[in-house]
Amino acid sequence: GLVGVVFCRDKMSRSVLLRRMRGIIAALFIQIPTMVLLMLFVYVIFGSSSLPVVLIVIICLTIKTASYMSDIFYTSANTVNKGEIEAARTLGMNRYQAFFNVMLPQAIDNVLPVYKNQFVSTLQETSVVGYIAIMDLTRASDIVSSRTFDAMFALITVTLIYLVIGWSVSVLIGVLMKRKRVL
Repeated sequence: GLVGVVFCRDKMSRSVLLRRMRGIIAALFIQIPTMVLLMLFVYVIFGSSSLPVVLIVIICLTIKTASYMSDIFYTSANTVNKGEIEAARTLGMNRYQAFFNVMLPQAIDNVLPVYKNQFVSTLQETSVVGYIAIMDLTRASDIVSSRTFDAMFALITVTLIYLVIGWSVSVLIGVLMKRKRVL
C-alpha cells in the first residue's frame, strides 16, 4: 500500500518526467502477466545477483501491486471535492495539512473497499511463485499430492487456507470501514 501511495504521488507530481517514468513502470507491470514478470526478475534482472529468490519475488510483486494501487489511490483522491481542499487552504492550512486533514480521510473511505479486493487478488497471484523455486501453498499442495497420491485432500486444504486468509482480510477491512464511519 505504501509504495502505491508513493507511485500515486508521482502520478500527481508537477514533474512531467516523473509522471512519465511512473506511467511507463505502471504500464509495464500492469500489462505483463505476473508469471512472466517473476521469471524476468528472478532469471534476467536479478539472475546474477546473490539476493534470495524470496526477496526478489517480494520486490516484483510489491511493484506490480503498487502499480495497481497507485491508480486506485489516484482515483480515490480525485473523488474528493476540490472546493473542500481550497476551503482548507483558505482557512490557513498549508498543502500538507489540507492533504492530511481533509483529502486523506475522505480518500481512505473511498479506497478501502477496492483495496480489500486488490489485496485478495494479490494474495491469489502469489500462488504462481512456486513455479520459480519458492515454496508456497500451491507448491506444497503439489508435493503433498505427489507423495500421498491424493490430490483432492491437498487442494481442498490449500483452498481452505486461501479462503481463511482472504476472509480474514475482508473482515478486518470491514471493521476498519465501520470504525471509520463511527468516528
